[in-house]
Amino acid sequence: MNKTSTVQGLSYASFSDGYDQGFKQGTDDLNHYMVEIKRCGSQTLREFIAKSINQGTKFACVVYCTLLPWVPLVAREFQIPTTFLWNQTATVLNIYHHSFKGYDNSLLSHNDLPVFLIPSNPCTLVLAAFKEHFEILDQETKPIVLVNSIDALEAEAMKDFVSYKSVGIGPLLKDPLETSSEGDLFHVSKEYKEMKWLNSKPESSVIYVSFGTLSVLSKAQMEELAKGLLETGRPFIWVIKETKPEEEEGLSWVRVRKNEEGLLEGFELKRCLDLVMGNGETGEEIRRNATKWKELTRAAAMENGASDKKLKAFVDGLFTSTC
Repeated sequence: MNKTSTVQGLSYASFSDGYDQGFKQGTDDLNHYMVEIKRCGSQTLREFIAKSINQGTKFACVVYCTLLPWVPLVAREFQIPTTFLWNQTATVLNIYHHSFKGYDNSLLSHNDLPVFLIPSNPCTLVLAAFKEHFEILDQETKPIVLVNSIDALEAEAMKDFVSYKSVGIGPLLKDPLETSSEGDLFHVSKEYKEMKWLNSKPESSVIYVSFGTLSVLSKAQMEELAKGLLETGRPFIWVIKETKPEEEEGLSWVRVRKNEEGLLEGFELKRCLDLVMGNGETGEEIRRNATKWKELTRAAAMENGASDKKLKAFVDGLFTSTC
C-alpha cells in the first residue's frame, strides 16, 4: 500500500477490522466479521477524529460506504455531518429501499432481486447493515446519497426518492485512458502473465468471469459454469479465489434461466454467451449498447462532465456550509 498519495491534499489512515491476518472466505464467519469491524472500527475512528481535532483539523463531512453504517453514529458524537456513498447502482438502492419500507416488489422475480434479499441468504448481518443505512438516513433532513451511477443511465431511478437526494458521481473506476491523476492504493510494477495472454487475443474476444466477494458457489454450480464456458470454444478469464468462489445472479443484458434446482446449467450459460459474443442481431445490439453506455459514463467522469460537476458541487457545498 502506498504511504503517500500523488493527489495533492489526499492522505490515508488505516484501521484494524479485527481480522489482521485477513478474512478467510469459507472458514471465517461473515456475521462475526461484521460485528468485529463495527467494534474495532468505531473505536479507531473515534480516536482518529479526536486526535485530529486536537491537532487543529476541521472536518467538513465524513463520507462513508456500504458496510460501515456505524460511521455516522461516531461522527455525530463530534457534530460532524456525514454523507452516504452507495457504490452500486441507483436501481439496486431503490430495490433495497422498497423492500425495507414494505413497498410492493412483486414486479420483480426471485432472480431480479439482489442476493442479500433472497430468503436463503446466510449473511443476515450484511442485510441488517443495509437496513441500518436507511434508518440512519431517515433521521436526517433531506440527506444526500452519492451514487455510483450517472443520470444518463438511471435518470428515473435517481429521481425516485422523496426523502433523499441522489447524486450520481459514477463511474467510480479509473478510466485507463486518463492519466492526469493517480489515487491508487496499490501500484502494479510489472505486467503479469495474464495480461500478456490477454493482449495476445483479438480485441473483444475474451470472456471475463468474476463474481462478488460474499456469496458462494456450490460445487455443482462451479462445474456447470466451467462446462458452459468450455463449450463456447472462446477464450476466457475466470477469477476464482483459493478458497471458495462466489456467485452472481445474472449475466449482463441477457436473462439466464435456471433449472428447477436453482442451478444455472452449462448449456444455458453457453446459450447466453453465444448471444452476447456472437455475430447475430442480438449480439450486435448488445455490443452497440455497451459501447454507447461506455462512452456516456466516460464523458460523465471527465473533467466538466456531469458526474465531475456534481461531485465538485457537492464538495463546494460542504465548504460553503462550514464557512
